[in-house]
Amino acid sequence: MLGGDDRTIGVQVKRTKHNISVEQIRAFTGALVLGGYTKGIFVTTSSFASGVRRTAELAKFRATPIELMDSKRFYDALKLVQRPFYRNKEELIQHILDVKNH
Repeated sequence: MLGGDDRTIGVQVKRTKHNISVEQIRAFTGALVLGGYTKGIFVTTSSFASGVRRTAELAKFRATPIELMDSKRFYDALKLVQRPFYRNKEELIQHILDVKNH
């Protein structure tokens, strides 16, 4: 659960090779509603089956909005927060110079 003010966000993460089904999104929606969450984020290392995006859209209008994050979006988000490890200041300076020259 994530939250700050009066919002609570439920997050479900599935590491699987199989597509996420509509039934899994419906179950997640039910858990969000019963738990009193104001938003949900469903993350998967695979992708979503046909109809899942439509089901998530319906949840937004009838219950709780659900953000879908498939493998591509998930891994792209991870790249945004990753940075190289530098053993010393010289390596960092060399990296900065390399980036500027390319």
